[in-house]
Amino acid sequence: MTEMASFQGTYSNISSFDLHRPTSIAEVCELTTRFGENYMFMGGGLDVLQMLKSGMPVENLIYLKTVPELNSVEIVSNMIRVGACVTHHAFEIHPAILKNATDLAHVWKQLGNIRIRIAGTIGGNILANSASYDALPAFLALDAVAHFEDSKGSRCVSIENLTKTKQLGLLTAIEFAIGDARVFSMDRSLKPVTSVAISAEFSCGLFKKIRVGIGCAFSTPLGRSLHNKAGISPGELIDHAEELARAFAAALPEPVENVFASASYRRRMIAVILARQLLKIAKVDP
Repeated sequence: MTEMASFQGTYSNISSFDLHRPTSIAEVCELTTRFGENYMFMGGGLDVLQMLKSGMPVENLIYLKTVPELNSVEIVSNMIRVGACVTHHAFEIHPAILKNATDLAHVWKQLGNIRIRIAGTIGGNILANSASYDALPAFLALDAVAHFEDSKGSRCVSIENLTKTKQLGLLTAIEFAIGDARVFSMDRSLKPVTSVAISAEFSCGLFKKIRVGIGCAFSTPLGRSLHNKAGISPGELIDHAEELARAFAAALPEPVENVFASASYRRRMIAVILARQLLKIAKVDP
């Protein structure tokens, strides 16, 4: 997790439970089938511990860090597959990430603090679906997919649709495309007002498939495509960055309004940051 959830409580509130330490995905699926809905997963445990301290009851706690497959990072074809229990620190220093997603690794080094990066996991951050967490906006921009498995088999779901579906079993991995022509950038400078991540493919002299992930501004992180038809050249992107960003922000749902910012201010800042990000990638030689 990149930030602690706002739960209150103490260790004395934690009720007794059975702790299970499976060593394979198949064993996890067997446990979940046996327990029905009477279980909770724990990876890094940052949010889970706070929920337990707040008094949330749990009969069976399934500890996932003992499953090797959930702790791996590997390249599959032109995709990077990240196990759900990979910690943020392990992610940011992994050779496959440093070599194939340098910009992403740089962003990850800035998330939370060192304690959170060492303990918190990629999967836990995503499943928390918190507006203020950073992994989901980044992976929304990267148009990642989530892999799930249960006793009925495996399936994958677009990260964009992940929050719109019921729990599909055990989250095993997150997968996203890599390549020399893919660019990524994320601006977190205005948190907790908003954060903006952007990803694009550059081929044949054009930026294509520009994706934007937004954190903090809505009840949950939001991902959208920046519609630019067949593509847009770096020069055109520089000339029209502000116009594109304003149109994109204007078409978004109503942002949340709270003590940190009004809805209108958030919308305006999304446009400002997005314009900066578009200019940034336009000036980079992919």
